[in-house]
Amino acid sequence: MPYFGNVRHFSIVFSSPPEFGNGDVVSGKVILELNGRSKVHAVKLDVKYLNLREQLLHADTLSAGIHEYPFSFQIPERMGMSFEEKHGGTIRYWVKVRLHRPWAAVKKTKKEFTIIEPIDNNEY
Repeated sequence: MPYFGNVRHFSIVFSSPPEFGNGDVVSGKVILELNGRSKVHAVKLDVKYLNLREQLLHADTLSAGIHEYPFSFQIPERMGMSFEEKHGGTIRYWVKVRLHRPWAAVKKTKKEFTIIEPIDNNEY
C-alpha cells in the first residue's frame, strides 16, 4: 500500500553562519518533517556554481517525524566572492535541495550562503 504523508517542514540549516572563505568546508543538514508515513524517491542536493550534485537519500519509506540528512562540501581555493550590484550583475551562491516523491510535485527549498574574501589586517 503506498503512503503519501504530507510534508510539514522542509529546510536547510548550516552548521555555522553562512559566510565562508575560499577553501572553507560548508556543512549543514537538510531537515524533513513528515505528518505521516511517506514513500520518497530521493532527496537531492545541488550547489549553484560549484557543479556539486549529491543524492542524500535514495528510495525509501519514511515514518512520520523528523528526518535529518547531513551534507558537507569544500569551497574551491579560487572562487569568486559573492557580489551584488544595484544596477548590474550579481554572484550569489545557493544550496538547493529537491524532495522527490511518487505522485507528488517535486518539493524544493534553497538557502543562500556568502563567499567572502578574508581581510588581512596587517595590510593596513
